[in-house]
Amino acid sequence: NSKTQLYWDIFLFIAIIYSAFEIPFSYIFQYENKFFYWLNIVVNFVFLYDLGYRIYINIYRKELTRGENYFKTWFWIDFLAALPFEILALFVSHLI
Repeated sequence: NSKTQLYWDIFLFIAIIYSAFEIPFSYIFQYENKFFYWLNIVVNFVFLYDLGYRIYINIYRKELTRGENYFKTWFWIDFLAALPFEILALFVSHLI
């Protein structure tokens, strides 16, 4: 299980590095590419999955005090970071 956690953390680190470089470049150079658009959506869902995974680890594995601490601290930062703003903007634009 620790190897799986290590691989997941490495994958998540790569997704974070990708986001840290791609998002500013896309805003600076104003390019539109469907591949990167969908890749960003996939990365957002990876972050959402990780949020659920962290909740599972902290609560359902009987580590309730750690889970309570997670909800008081890092949960809200992770939640805001994992929100797929592209999908929310697309949804809101169709409502207006």
